[in-house]
Amino acid sequence: MRDVKAEIRAALEDALKKLGVEPPGQIPVELAPKDKPGDYGTPLPFQLARVLRKPPPEIARALAEALEPPPGVREAIPVGGFLNFAYDPGYLAAAASTPPEPFPKKPGKIAVEHTSVNPNKELHIGHLRNVALGDAVARILAYAGYEVEVENYIDDTGRQAAESLFAIERYREAPKEGEKYDHYAGRLYVRLHAELAEEGKR
Repeated sequence: MRDVKAEIRAALEDALKKLGVEPPGQIPVELAPKDKPGDYGTPLPFQLARVLRKPPPEIARALAEALEPPPGVREAIPVGGFLNFAYDPGYLAAAASTPPEPFPKKPGKIAVEHTSVNPNKELHIGHLRNVALGDAVARILAYAGYEVEVENYIDDTGRQAAESLFAIERYREAPKEGEKYDHYAGRLYVRLHAELAEEGKR
């Protein structure tokens, strides 16, 4: 992964060497203020002002002329005594749309089970959340080099399914007009359990 700040620092160090100036240790590079041009900036000209006995704006202009911008940097912009750097939007768009190489394969297999809804009840927004999270986790692990097996277990057997079928047979009630089948089955399932709970109190 690219270190943008490190690349800008390296370009500044090269520019200083061209100007015959010794780099002053670690060169600070930070995000530029939102109300100023550019994406990153450095106060390096202020650091050099006392040593070079020149005003920071003049040093910023000299650095901008001597600097060879790193890949993706469109230009170096003197802003008062600061030197800012503007990235090329086209370069960033191309970099973002280029799929990175996946990590080397890792041993073992990881099983990711997600969603696994209850077929006796209606789906809701929480299930959609689980789909998104589970799929994202599986894709991230696969990209990281793991062999991933995704499991989405729809339990249409066992006690819950039997109780749902029993409720439909017991009440012999047709779905309401426009009622989805999962809503219909879930409603009768809940009704059955409400009656069982009531009988248990007697």
